[in-house]
Amino acid sequence: LFRSGLNEHNKVRRGMVAFGEVTDPAAVPVAGTVTYAGVAEAWRSIDGDADPVHLGSPATVTVDLATREARVTLPSLRPGGLSFTVRGDDTAAPWRNFLTGAVGTAGSLSGGASTRYFGPVGGGSGGQGPLEFGGTFSLRDPVSGEALIGGFVAMKR
Repeated sequence: LFRSGLNEHNKVRRGMVAFGEVTDPAAVPVAGTVTYAGVAEAWRSIDGDADPVHLGSPATVTVDLATREARVTLPSLRPGGLSFTVRGDDTAAPWRNFLTGAVGTAGSLSGGASTRYFGPVGGGSGGQGPLEFGGTFSLRDPVSGEALIGGFVAMKR
């Protein structure tokens, strides 16, 4: 969360992990849309030097299983909210259950996110995908230094 070599008085480091029973990659459908609702936790530093503040937010995720694209919306993690897209690069198992890479859109923030499906496939009313979805992200504004790290977990609606 902090600029290298600056303001080293703060030795508190933060991180996030999303974990659970990982969905069998071969069971992840390759078509359809799934919607998830859950919660997010994050730490935000307004300039990369200031002590980070802990924040929470509802989380909404919409996944297009055919394009392996997840749209994550976290309305309370910063003024104006936060919304970003992460996309998987390879549709072949075993990578069908892992979406990671640069965040597609997050306003002035850039960085990366990694996500996974958890639990069995099926059930619920949010589509034919796995029951749960979770991930982590690390974002920074290159001009202001704002930094945001966090994670989210969500269940199929």
